[in-house]
Amino acid sequence: MPRSTYGTARITMSLLAPRSSLVPRSTTAAPSASRQAPPGQRALRVLTANLALTFMILWGQCDWRWGGLLFLWLNLLLYSLSPRRRSVFFSGFLVSFFLLLLSQATLERVFHYSSSRAEPAALPTTVTILLVGLAASAAGYFLAGLPGMPRYVAAARSSSQRGRAAVIRARSWAAQALHDRAHVRSASLAVIVLSFPISTFWLVSTIARTGISGYLSLYTTDYIDQNSGILNLLGEYSSDFAFIAYLIYLATMPSRNEMILPTSLLAVIKSLYLMVGVRREFTVFAIIVVCYVVLRNRIDPGKGWFTRRTALTASLSAAALMLLFTAMESLRGNGSSSSIVEFLYNQGVSVRVIDNVVVFGDRLPEQFYLAYFAHYGLVGRLLGLPSLQGNSFERAEIGGSLSHSLSRIALGDHAYLTGVSTGTSYLAEGYVQYGMAGVLGLALVVGAVLRYVDGLASTSYISNSLRMLMLPSLIWLPRGPAADFIGVLVAPTTIMALATIVGVVWISRGMETLRSRRQIGYRPRRRLLRQRGRTA
Repeated sequence: MPRSTYGTARITMSLLAPRSSLVPRSTTAAPSASRQAPPGQRALRVLTANLALTFMILWGQCDWRWGGLLFLWLNLLLYSLSPRRRSVFFSGFLVSFFLLLLSQATLERVFHYSSSRAEPAALPTTVTILLVGLAASAAGYFLAGLPGMPRYVAAARSSSQRGRAAVIRARSWAAQALHDRAHVRSASLAVIVLSFPISTFWLVSTIARTGISGYLSLYTTDYIDQNSGILNLLGEYSSDFAFIAYLIYLATMPSRNEMILPTSLLAVIKSLYLMVGVRREFTVFAIIVVCYVVLRNRIDPGKGWFTRRTALTASLSAAALMLLFTAMESLRGNGSSSSIVEFLYNQGVSVRVIDNVVVFGDRLPEQFYLAYFAHYGLVGRLLGLPSLQGNSFERAEIGGSLSHSLSRIALGDHAYLTGVSTGTSYLAEGYVQYGMAGVLGLALVVGAVLRYVDGLASTSYISNSLRMLMLPSLIWLPRGPAADFIGVLVAPTTIMALATIVGVVWISRGMETLRSRRQIGYRPRRRLLRQRGRTA
């Protein structure tokens, strides 16, 4: 039999083969019962955790409202961490919620931690905002899963009734999708590799100019005016390109070994951000990587995604990072390098953003703070809004940023102009705009979007890309703008990075088509040109 005929027959037989024979057993088999704790043991763990929290609340004589908030957060976290759940990114959001909004007041109310601040954190109205926000985020997450249940059941029933022709078409589409996914993965990796040296050079030069202790100068108008050249813009964009390409790379569901190179390159870039004095970049990156590994372990059990060695390495890395972050606080002039408790206390400062909103809310400029992304980038240019950068009075008045408007009022003009900021929070923006109704509605939307992001699967890399692009902003929502997960989709860096990846995919597919045509001896036919009016 000729080789080409044999290859065609082999592909046809693989399409007609049963589905179970095409998938390795290790990927389809359910996790062994020995790896999953029995229901009684899981219930005992939940009971033990709640009893331990009860003991700490009673021992610390904490008020019942804050104790109820901690009970709500703990049980939501235990639910999301259940091995049978796919709510991994929701658990990452809960961890961020505690560190950024609950840790400071918890140390004060439960453990009676004394700090240099004159007033304790979390006013009574602030506690209500936190309770409504956390409960509504969970409600939105659970309600978003209800409409999908009947649809999935109906799809499963209809799939069992499809004919052989439909099955063949579906497998052919899946084969094409896998082929396209490989191209997208390669293109994303190429963007990461090409962006790495440029972004690394830019970050190293920034460290040399400012250092960790002078990181506040990065947010002043003088620094931005002095470093607004094309080289600085190229370095900043290349760093964003690398991270966006990495998110698209994860959306293609690479194998464990394929993740090593891009993750290592991004770890270097995000570590340099720590040396600049910016913690957000590395913190969000670390949470995403850990959640992604846990989720892939649940999607593909038996592939070695999360082992005991991985868990031990992650635990040691987390402890080392806490020490590193604590040392950074000392270099930045905030906290003590010898106290991890002080570091945890400083991370929960976002709760005071809500306190400031409650106190100074009536003095804020009249702006629509829920659409901060519309003031900048492509949307801002289309709307004809001025492009404002750095800490300035104009940006605090008309920039659409709650962080800038609140910082000027709460900290004073001098501190604000030197780069100091209170930051923002999605709950604070919802409360400023529409009161408790705004907190409730916004939190419901955030929970529903988190449910969508947790639907990451091996079916479509396009929908996975949308989920991964929104994920960093969702993780940082307790300390970030409310609609930032929408703004990132229309940001210039996102559009340019996606256009670059699509361009690389088209080029690689074109080159692959040319190579295949040369292998089979294909030559394009030349069309005959007919000339009118010419006689034989």
